[in-house]
Amino acid sequence: MEIDKRTSNILDQTNSKTVGAPPSTTGLAGDQLPDTIFTAGNFDLVRNQLNLEALNLDALQMLNVLGQITNTQSQAGPIVNTQVVKRIVDTTGSGNPTGDIFVPDHGTVWELCTLDWEGKNATSMNFWIEDENSNKSRIDYQSSTGSTIYSGVVKVGYPCKIVYNISGSTGDNTFSASVVRVR
Repeated sequence: MEIDKRTSNILDQTNSKTVGAPPSTTGLAGDQLPDTIFTAGNFDLVRNQLNLEALNLDALQMLNVLGQITNTQSQAGPIVNTQVVKRIVDTTGSGNPTGDIFVPDHGTVWELCTLDWEGKNATSMNFWIEDENSNKSRIDYQSSTGSTIYSGVVKVGYPCKIVYNISGSTGDNTFSASVVRVR
């Protein structure tokens, strides 16, 4: 099989990487996972080297296959090993502070899994998806004694971000969000 130069260059950069995590029977599970596993970050670095042009068709097809077999490119769901929890403590004290909870990287899309308002030292809390022009769309949640529960399906991609707005703050407010990358 003959491989064109562009495809060969990409494969040369990834030839020291493992397609995925080994099974637990190898004894390399958990904290002992090798550094050679191909990650979503590796995939981003490689794909950013290709222009969308006819000369790169073979390399683009190879990149799509690479993304699928390493589970670093999603067609219909979360990308493995990308879930993160962002915890924010707003120490403004009083007033109506606003801030960022999660800002996705350029070219990525994330799904909000959970959203929680833990420190309830305010009259109310609102969560929003906000774009670069400060246009906002509210994220629905239910607030009850001791917890705030996010409900619904929300995806956020650059240049939008997840923000909070506290009304009538009387002290520190703590909240967290769990997100997982889907693109």
